[in-house]
Amino acid sequence: VKNETDTLVQADAVAIMRDLPFLARAIRARFDAPDMKFITVRCPAQSPNGAYTQAVRDAQDHTGSLRRNTVVNVDDFTMSAGHYVPADVVTLGDRLLNAAEEITD
Repeated sequence: VKNETDTLVQADAVAIMRDLPFLARAIRARFDAPDMKFITVRCPAQSPNGAYTQAVRDAQDHTGSLRRNTVVNVDDFTMSAGHYVPADVVTLGDRLLNAAEEITD
């Protein structure tokens, strides 16, 4: 979950703040996997035109603090035309793997 487009519209940011913690529960319930790990990729601080970036990031941080959840930070990544550069995509994969391994009860 990255939520970058949710930084553009206040109603979307509010919905993320309200609903993101429930998304992890809903996915776990759908797959009957109550201990499934849930990783949010934190939307970048440099989200273009994101007037509500901080609200979304706060929601992601809150969700990441809950049991069996975490957040991966990508603020140091380079963006090109709205996408991560190839080297950072590899780094993201490494960070996701490390985050999954670090999640404990």
